[in-house]
Amino acid sequence: EQRSAAEAAGPLLVVAGPGTGKTRTLTSRIAYQIGELGVPAEQHLALTFTRRAAGELTERLAALLRRPPLVTTFHGLGLRIVREQAARLGLGADVRVVDEAERLALAREAMGADAPAREVRRLLDHVSALARDPAGPDPELAGPLARYRAGKRARGLVDLDDLLAGPVALLTEDADLAEAYRRRWRHVSVDEYQDVDPAQEELLRMLAAGADELVAVGDPDQSIYAFRGSDPQAIRRFPDVFAPASGRPVPVVALGSSRRSGATLLEHSRRIAARLPGPAAHRDLRPVRGTPP
Repeated sequence: EQRSAAEAAGPLLVVAGPGTGKTRTLTSRIAYQIGELGVPAEQHLALTFTRRAAGELTERLAALLRRPPLVTTFHGLGLRIVREQAARLGLGADVRVVDEAERLALAREAMGADAPAREVRRLLDHVSALARDPAGPDPELAGPLARYRAGKRARGLVDLDDLLAGPVALLTEDADLAEAYRRRWRHVSVDEYQDVDPAQEELLRMLAAGADELVAVGDPDQSIYAFRGSDPQAIRRFPDVFAPASGRPVPVVALGSSRRSGATLLEHSRRIAARLPGPAAHRDLRPVRGTPP
């Protein structure tokens, strides 16, 4: 199963439960393309959601390849684009990501020195909500929001939300620039796709929609970050959203052999999963012989 997914040509969604070797399959696929098929490493981009996960992917690829590709988080990719396109975004060359203390200070300044802490936090929550849904501004916060954004710009700062919203807006407005980035990274891989949020999905769509080599790996049953904006339905939309130029949905491959759990644990997990809403990715997982109980 892993080899089939690693060597498959074209765009692909790999749906896999825990213990089935999702990350190993992804790194093997990247190594196969670069080491066996001769894809230049600089044309490959691998994305994940935390710096720790990006570090693990980098280590695994470094063990397989003399020259691994760029591995980064969605926010790391956004920062790279923001710095490369700082002038277009009206920012200086020394643009820096604001830390939490600075962010709070900017929000407090925008709301006024006498504003209660809950109102300061309300403004920051609204800033994050707008990054996910720009169509929902709060009229009551229009003034503080404008002052907050002006304060950031005057200091040459961006926050984490800007690292997604800025590149998405830029690539949406400039089709030639979006095409230039698509030519740079012709092969895009995404690990743990079940954690994607709407802004990340849109950034990926701008960079990879219609790409001949786009692969995502994930498990919809492990989507646990809805509280911070992830969309559990994104992985189910993937085959249609990222359909290649042929117009056919992206093929889906399932990894069904667990190398982590024995039959007893898998059976009890299936009974629990059967009570959960929506289809589960690993209700049919089977243990590999020799798997510890």
